[in-house]
Amino acid sequence: HLGRRPRLPEGAQDVDATPAEAWRRTVNYALDSKPAADLLAGDVVDADRDFFEGYRELRAGVERLAAAGIRVIAVAGNHDIHVLPRLADEIPALELLGRGGVWEATTIEANGEAATIVGWSFPREQVRQSPLEGATLPEGTGVRIGLLHADLDNPGSSHAPVRRAELAASGLDAWLVGHIHVPDALSVDQRMGYLGTLAPLDPTETGLRGPWRIEIVGTQIATFDHIPLAPVRWQREKIDLSGINTLDGVESKLLQHMRSVQENAKAAACIPNLVAVRADLVGASKLPETRLQNIEPNELYLPGHPAVAIDRLRNLTSPALDLDVLSHRRDVIGALAGLAKRLESGAPSAEDLQWLGRIDTLADSLRRRGGFAAVAPAELPLPRSEEARLDLLQRAAKRLLRTLVTQSETSS
Repeated sequence: HLGRRPRLPEGAQDVDATPAEAWRRTVNYALDSKPAADLLAGDVVDADRDFFEGYRELRAGVERLAAAGIRVIAVAGNHDIHVLPRLADEIPALELLGRGGVWEATTIEANGEAATIVGWSFPREQVRQSPLEGATLPEGTGVRIGLLHADLDNPGSSHAPVRRAELAASGLDAWLVGHIHVPDALSVDQRMGYLGTLAPLDPTETGLRGPWRIEIVGTQIATFDHIPLAPVRWQREKIDLSGINTLDGVESKLLQHMRSVQENAKAAACIPNLVAVRADLVGASKLPETRLQNIEPNELYLPGHPAVAIDRLRNLTSPALDLDVLSHRRDVIGALAGLAKRLESGAPSAEDLQWLGRIDTLADSLRRRGGFAAVAPAELPLPRSEEARLDLLQRAAKRLLRTLVTQSETSS
């Protein structure tokens, strides 16, 4: 996705976490490890408008690899249908397989071993038929590896729908597939699936990202390893505020957590430029909701290598209150404490369960009323499962209970 600007925390806009940086890291790794070829499974460039960035970054990397005797073989995906063939015409060492939607093969030879790469490129923006349907795949020597950009097990897709069963029945030894950004758990035993992106493009793309290294010995795939080279890593974290009841204490806890994240990332084999965190504040705390809202996530930035930034704080803390005592009160606080107590113990009443059917309407109503912003659920879309909705209802009840008890204590 050369040309795409990834979504980053506000405080980390100056950190280079672009797909171009991910490509440069991949090229450097290849020059150190000396593979016979680099294979690119489509969407190398994000869009036609990114021709010049694609040309500049791709050409620089391809020429460095070619000078070291490393071939670069690619197929076009649904994002770079037009621009990747143009770039292949401008960059002689970039080999584009399957131009125009025709299956094509090339053989890689190194150290007495051979592998045949069988590839197909998107010929147009929408492809509603499986490119494997009725196709006769080219033969070749050694291990045969398919290189394809496709939408797996999604028959209604307009992005080359292919069933995994088709891949398994093709007779090839492995399939390297682009399109979905989340990588499959590929291995020597599971050699067919999505490679994932070289780098995450938004906060939802958590987990490790980077290229895969495949080693062939004889007629067998000997290793199939994920190399986490991405310049940015998105993580979901829980930060326990139990017993912390002052804003100073929360700030110290956040800084301590960011330092811990930084040290853990430094210990990794491949250190990113940035670790971006979306954090849930959990535990029992007496700190009012309004005080926690004083913390601006865009200010939570820790420089260094890697830098660490907190992109969002979600307050899921429970009120540090005695639910047993409060549930005996004969007012709205007692009713809420009883509800929270039943939900916490996993024993909701029939009346509690009736609320689940109304939660969408209630949540929408709360969002429209500014005064209820502190207790309205922030999750969109709302969860579908009963278990997740009960958890959401419990957290909302506790947040409202904390607000009411704080108001009651203040007024008295």
